[in-house]
Amino acid sequence: MLKNYILIAIATAFFANYIWDVLNVLGFTRTIPSTVHTECHVVEGPEDFRNCEDFVLSPTEPGIAYTACDPARDYQNMVMDIHRPMPHPQPGYIWRIDYTKNSVKRMFTLDGDEDFHPLGLVLVNPTLLMVINLRHHNPASIELFSLPDAKHIRTLTHPQISSPNSLHILKGHSAADGTPSFFYTNDHYFITGIKKKLENFLRIPLGTIMFYDAPSHRAYAVARGFSFANGLAGDNKQVLFAAETNKMTVHRYDIITIPAEDDHDTKVQLHYVDKVTVPMAVDNIDFDSQSGDVTIAGHPKAWNLLKYVEAPEKNVKKLPSRVMVWHTNTNQVEDLFLDDGTFYRTSSTGAIDNNTHKLIISGLYARGILVCNHDP
Repeated sequence: MLKNYILIAIATAFFANYIWDVLNVLGFTRTIPSTVHTECHVVEGPEDFRNCEDFVLSPTEPGIAYTACDPARDYQNMVMDIHRPMPHPQPGYIWRIDYTKNSVKRMFTLDGDEDFHPLGLVLVNPTLLMVINLRHHNPASIELFSLPDAKHIRTLTHPQISSPNSLHILKGHSAADGTPSFFYTNDHYFITGIKKKLENFLRIPLGTIMFYDAPSHRAYAVARGFSFANGLAGDNKQVLFAAETNKMTVHRYDIITIPAEDDHDTKVQLHYVDKVTVPMAVDNIDFDSQSGDVTIAGHPKAWNLLKYVEAPEKNVKKLPSRVMVWHTNTNQVEDLFLDDGTFYRTSSTGAIDNNTHKLIISGLYARGILVCNHDP
């Protein structure tokens, strides 16, 4: 009898802990205040300059960022497996933003292809941009574009690039055609259907960090067990950070490269270092190699966001934003931007431009890009 009571007590404690974790990540345990942001403004553009999930700052063009925007996400959210009837096909675009002049320019889509729905993107170098394309009618792909002429170079597909969310380049390991090797997250194991919904709802840790070796065209897992693997960031050589959305956590790894006799068979591994937990469902992250700071963007009231994604026309709840910074050298975390969704909503990426002293924020379901003054 005592044994049964012990088992019941353990099961009850486990279930209670699970429920608390779910309520916490969904945001039921926190309140986001209304705030005045006199130091911030929104850089706006045409009607389709919205739903910009990710962006990257140019390392060679002061005050310039490139962002991936997908208006069709209003109806088709491939990551969350939401599919609503679209009034007409609408491709996404890559935009060039000059946030010192508050101007935006539509750069490119895939010519003649309406099935371009960009998510994460990364600058390989000043003349090469890689973009995740979550196609609605075909498996996901990675698109390579040249800069500044905005020419499409090639499409990269692989059976293991199944549900890509974020990219991070590993320098020094490129194929003969210039395609770099890179880390990427497969945010979920299941692509669509009830299995994916259960994977998400039950927080089953099936997400992975993958590595694509360009010279050999091989892709393999370097870290497993993520409940919604999301943004990646690092220094391209030694350190990698990875966001785990459903655990509200950012993980840090050392990158281990094991040379082989044949350069085409170089092995890459990750060595776990530490992590930090923050009060929001983490989305994308950005790393400043000079300061060691990681800028973290996410959704402090994820339940509001989920309900909006399912039925935007019925949702009246605000969609808060939160951007924080993890000072990895001191292990301290502090807020950079917090809003209840009145001023700017659904923050998905944040990055600090130390040259212009600006904090840049994009929103998964927001119009325009937010620019704030940032004094370190």
